Amino acid sequence: MTCALGLSLGAAASAAPALSTAAHAPTHATAPGTFVDEAGAPFLAWRKLPAAALKETLARINPKMLSPQALHFWKGYCLKKQKEYEEASHEFEQCGPIENLSDFGLGQVAESYIDSENFDKSIVVLNLLIPRTPKDFDPYLGRATAYYAQGKLKEAAADYKMAAQFAPTRRSLYMGKEAECYRCLKRFEDAIKAATAASEIKGERLSPLIFSTRGKAYAALGKWQQAADDLSLVIKLTKERGVKGGKDGEDVIVAAALLERAKVYDHLGKTELAAKDRAAHKAMSKSVETDFFGK
Repeated sequence: MTCALGLSLGAAASAAPALSTAAHAPTHATAPGTFVDEAGAPFLAWRKLPAAALKETLARINPKMLSPQALHFWKGYCLKKQKEYEEASHEFEQCGPIENLSDFGLGQVAESYIDSENFDKSIVVLNLLIPRTPKDFDPYLGRATAYYAQGKLKEAAADYKMAAQFAPTRRSLYMGKEAECYRCLKRFEDAIKAATAASEIKGERLSPLIFSTRGKAYAALGKWQQAADDLSLVIKLTKERGVKGGKDGEDVIVAAALLERAKVYDHLGKTELAAKDRAAHKAMSKSVETDFFGK
């Protein structure tokens, strides 16, 4: 599984100047028992190389130019770029004591574990990284992803909240995910509060799923009109985007919202509107099934 949020967990690169060519290699090995991946300008250049070029560089380099720890790291980094996450994790694990890794190195290891669905190990790594980079939103986001995948929703909500606090963009998305965690925990008032805060973020393209979460939370509290209003907003915003296909595509989101709104209309005594939504949901669900399975 690729990490759904597209994480880049490493902290900012060190200020050492990067070389303009990839063929150069360090002129001396890193001291045994230590590993600092930024040791020497070539390492900074290597981060930017495509996987094929990095693989070629590693194949040509004299192994004595790198410590065994550094060589394992760069092999792992190359495999990670090739999306061979389990193999990458294995190479990373040969680097020696994990606390010797730089912030960038820890980020790469954590990301590889998340992408290979080894969430326990990713959390161990991120627990080391977060105290080093307490105002970097990416590690919080990575740990939230791992906690959510494990069903640890309370912990996930706390980390999504921290990610939103420090993120330069997409704050509403992370706040929306915090709200969804609360809804799943049946903390409906907290879900509404977090989703409302997300909806008030200025200058961001708001996800319709923020209003879906809030609408469902309102429904759980018996606040039927507010629920109907939010679910109507989900349908409106999703159609305006015109996103087709995929598990988060327009048809899937709208069909789900129609069914939820039909249930809400039942509680409001709006039977005709409920029937109309169910008919639209049935037609749309059949269309979605055809798109996905070719029936």
